[in-house]
Amino acid sequence: GNLNALPDLPATLFASGANNPAWFRQATLGAGSVEKAQPASMVDIPVYVNARPGCSLAGLQFRATLSPQGYAPPLTAPLQYVPASSLPGPFQSMSPSPNVLLCSWALVPAPAFEPPLQGSNQLGSIRFTVPDTAQPGQLYSLHFSYVDGARDLNTQYDLESIPASVWIESAALEPPELVSDEWKAYFFGSLTNSIAMAKDDPDGDGFPNSVEYQAGTNPLQRDWSCRFDNGNFTVRWFGETGRRYVVEFSPDMFNWTQVGDAFTGLGQWLEFADTRSSATNRFYRVRTQP
Repeated sequence: GNLNALPDLPATLFASGANNPAWFRQATLGAGSVEKAQPASMVDIPVYVNARPGCSLAGLQFRATLSPQGYAPPLTAPLQYVPASSLPGPFQSMSPSPNVLLCSWALVPAPAFEPPLQGSNQLGSIRFTVPDTAQPGQLYSLHFSYVDGARDLNTQYDLESIPASVWIESAALEPPELVSDEWKAYFFGSLTNSIAMAKDDPDGDGFPNSVEYQAGTNPLQRDWSCRFDNGNFTVRWFGETGRRYVVEFSPDMFNWTQVGDAFTGLGQWLEFADTRSSATNRFYRVRTQP
């Protein structure tokens, strides 16, 4: 709400309404999964950060936790952070547990990243020693928490993180994670909710969670519609700020043709009406562009 200039008067309320995306984060922290890691060997897990268009990072922080899954043996040697050659290293702080590492790049007295990071960047790697008793097919999962960053002291950013896996003497037995931990926790309450997996479609709109995450839409609420209006077929969807969309049609769902120009999301509903009459069947889809 906005406070009035005069005392003793009530504040005026405003509602964000449907013009705000269900999910938006200025930057994403993530890591690359590693396959066929060998017992008693040293493994580097690549760590990257991706800032959305129009956003940049001059400072950053996170807590990294590498946890054994199932019967994998616990870590005994502490984690280490190895910075990329072109970027400054963070301040590293060890926890009492060897599988937890805290990293931070400060904004004061001077920004750690100068110039600020834009787009996708490999920050460095998290290095650990695989226990010599690890067995083929066992798994270690890397998750991030307390992820935060900003471009300056006056701009509030919200960040998210995508976990990674390390497979021992084996190719990946599960697909890489496609959605962030923070997204799952926000919409489903926990990372282990049975309907929070990337392939699930809890609102039954035909779009799995992985697509809803990429589009910034609510996975528990249908955020699109289509209808016939005066002989025109109209598609309506929520356009995430800064993301580009194209509408395509196909007579057979195999060969697709773009109709009209690309749309740029502005944090509000977008609508496209195909005014060309057709006596044949047509399938429509909305596709995001890189």
